[in-house]
Order: sequence, then C-alpha cells, then structure tokens
Amino acid sequence: MQKIPLSLAKPGMKLAKAVLNENGLILCGEGTELNEMLISRLAGMDIQRVTVEGHPVDTGVEVKS
Repeated sequence: MQKIPLSLAKPGMKLAKAVLNENGLILCGEGTELNEMLISRLAGMDIQRVTVEGHPVDTGVEVKS
C-alpha cells in the first residue's frame, strides 16, 4: 500500500484505506476501485492524497533505506 497524491491516482486503482473529509466522514470506503469520475469528485472536494493497494507508484521522491 502507498499514500500518493490524488494527481497520480489512476482508474482501476483500489483504495487501501478509506478517504475521509476534514470532519472525519467517510467519502469512499476501503477497497473502492477508482474511476475518472470518482477521482474528479475527490479533487473537487479538495482531497490531496489517497492510500492505494498494490505496487508502489513513482512519486518522484527518493525513499531512503
């Protein structure tokens, strides 16, 4: 699982954690598969990051071990 900027989210990715608004209300549950419309709606609600399942996405930030 990896927390990524919403701008790097792609249709077909699955959420590894629920997406919450600033009041803690669930907007999308864990396991929800993202699509173009959902990504656009989340962006419209000013969601900046999501946690997705699967292989890491290159965010352009080097991870030090």
